[in-house]
Amino acid sequence: MKKWGERKRDYANILAVWPVYEPASGNWYLHELYEDDDLPPKWRSRQIEGPAGNPRADGYRTREEAFVARDSLNEQYRQTLALRNVPEVQKRSLQLKVEKALTAKTRLMDEELLMLVAAKGRNADLTVDTSNISFAGNPRYVDDEMEALKSELKNQLIEMPYLKAALVSLGNFYRYVTFKIEDNIWSEPRYADKRWALKVWRARVSDGFDLDFREHWGRTKAAIREILLPDATKVLLRADVKKMLDQALVQGEHVLVSGGFVFWYEPDDDIGWQVKVTSSESSDEGRTIWHEGKIISKNYGRIVVLPYIKESGEGVNGHTKNVAHDGPAMPRQKKNYREIPFKEVKSDLMIGLFGEIYRKDLM
Repeated sequence: MKKWGERKRDYANILAVWPVYEPASGNWYLHELYEDDDLPPKWRSRQIEGPAGNPRADGYRTREEAFVARDSLNEQYRQTLALRNVPEVQKRSLQLKVEKALTAKTRLMDEELLMLVAAKGRNADLTVDTSNISFAGNPRYVDDEMEALKSELKNQLIEMPYLKAALVSLGNFYRYVTFKIEDNIWSEPRYADKRWALKVWRARVSDGFDLDFREHWGRTKAAIREILLPDATKVLLRADVKKMLDQALVQGEHVLVSGGFVFWYEPDDDIGWQVKVTSSESSDEGRTIWHEGKIISKNYGRIVVLPYIKESGEGVNGHTKNVAHDGPAMPRQKKNYREIPFKEVKSDLMIGLFGEIYRKDLM
């Protein structure tokens, strides 16, 4: 194995970092946005020099440590880029690319947090008896290990009683997957590799909506947005949201994006404000949103594909559409086509609202 400093990648210009949770180990690892010659910046797993001079992953035991490292390093990289001796146009272009790449990561993180909050909220009245949980078969663990695994599973079920799949551990580097067979009976915990650990980790969200955690994650999240749409529409009745939207209209803003939802003003037929959902085409895989782009709406579809930037750097305008099972969206008359810029508002707006939306006074 090559030592640190003996590889080309060790000398790449790093523009930013972002923490990524690895369910298989329970650790957080930084990924880095780096320059690759004349190609657009790309994300990759970050490596640093280890104690023996060998490259190693830049990992952290806790979320807090990882995000502190993110903030510190990103400030360093921001200052380094600001001082770089390159033409101002090139420098500003790189700064915008960094900003947009970090915004895409933030949007994904916030959207999945919102979905977890909603999954827990939708099942807030569900309870489960954790007093006599057992594992099926003849588990290969000693008594103390069995009790530790059961205890961890119980704690998760108290917080998320809807779970049908879970990751448990013995406090070491490894994670084990177990599946619900019937009430209080779970499958023997088996070692989970990175792929399976990530899928089961996502069950914390998908199980809350009775969706299969093994399905494609982007399609699962698109289905969750559809499920949440009626609840999201309820926020239009809130006084604070009405005030925000009234102010947006005064400023000429007709499209506000928050996480996976869109506040959309429809002037035709006095419809007024609606809530639509974003499409997986523009957000699920972390595409960089193109803020200079517009949404060109030629129909009354309830899905909004936000403008985004291709890997080549080409900007693609957004549009509206229906999901496949709805059939084609009702077309607008040509005179009613709309070309609308959009504004993003903090995703924690919707996270906070969904944290409250299951209270009785909002039903």
